[in-house]
Amino acid sequence: MKKLYLYILALSFVLALPAGMLKAQSLKGHISLNDSIPAEFATVHIPATGQVTTADRNGNYILENVPKGTVNVEYSYIGYKTIYSKLPIKESKTYILNQRMEPEVIALDAVFVTPDEDDMATYILKKIAQKAKENRTKLNYNATVMQDFKAKDADIVPMLLSKTTFWMLKQAVKVAGKGAIMDYVLQNRSVEVSVRTDIEQRGKKISWNNKKVIASNPTLSKKAESQLLSMMEMELFEIVYSKDNAWGEKGRKDYVFNVKGNIEVNGKTVYILEGKAPKSQYLTDKTIYVVDGDWGILRVDEKSQMSTRRLECRDIGNGIYMPITLVDRPSLMSFDKMVDKAKVAVDSLEEKPSRIVRKGMERAEELLQGERKFTPYASHNFSIVYSTVK
Repeated sequence: MKKLYLYILALSFVLALPAGMLKAQSLKGHISLNDSIPAEFATVHIPATGQVTTADRNGNYILENVPKGTVNVEYSYIGYKTIYSKLPIKESKTYILNQRMEPEVIALDAVFVTPDEDDMATYILKKIAQKAKENRTKLNYNATVMQDFKAKDADIVPMLLSKTTFWMLKQAVKVAGKGAIMDYVLQNRSVEVSVRTDIEQRGKKISWNNKKVIASNPTLSKKAESQLLSMMEMELFEIVYSKDNAWGEKGRKDYVFNVKGNIEVNGKTVYILEGKAPKSQYLTDKTIYVVDGDWGILRVDEKSQMSTRRLECRDIGNGIYMPITLVDRPSLMSFDKMVDKAKVAVDSLEEKPSRIVRKGMERAEELLQGERKFTPYASHNFSIVYSTVK
């Protein structure tokens, strides 16, 4: 899963979510924090149907095909109180529901003596690993996974990296068998792709069915489409509980975790653990929310100079917490810094650049001439609906 995440991160410079027409009953709105800042990444979830989406960078969200009747909608955002709303859906129209999030009150933990004399953070991490080992034998579900990708002005990326860095990035993606996707992204100013697959897992047996590209703009090449569909063969449980994760048995050797405090969610105590990698400036800071007793992960927040990644999980039955949405957003430089880097790059490139670098040069020169607004953006969203849980 670590390899999958690495090229998801690289490809997050890449792809996009098609807007699509609203169908039947739809729910949309705006989510803001208590200081009116848009709540980018806020999760909107209908527990009864499993439908889920995340707010965009402007705090706007859309849920389509909402069922008729009284619908319970859950709004959540890391560090803020979860909001539960009831909405009567009677007609085939678009309903608007805006929300303003309030900060979560975090209780500071009292001194806690663990049975084996570990510090509290280590005790919780061991409990997560122990519970994950038990749950791996109990996995029994069907799920539909939608992956939506968006990228705008990604074709300028070659001009923003050093020649060596860009070459290394291309080689890494090619070795991972995703070179055609990278070419597709870097050759186009704006990219939009939506992909779907069905997953069935019974114990250790897992199958991926009905993999298909729902939409792509511009149209994917056959090779790029094949490479993208191969990425759909993921193990949902391991996204959260892989031993290689920063909180996993292998990954946490590079991190130092501390318990920040706890909150209450649906009558259960949820511990907040913060993890940092003191020996590396490249590893992301982690914040994980862990449900006491179930020892499942409810939320994960990851931040670095390169990207922000947020994961939401829910109990799908028997105390097994599985991902319902995952969002990756690269942290792009400010416009002014991009212009400065583009100018240096245009002045210093070799006489015979590669086709992709040449494309980047053309975009950089256009950018410097101020012919169009430059608003770089990239995102990679997963939404997962569990249709059968036994």
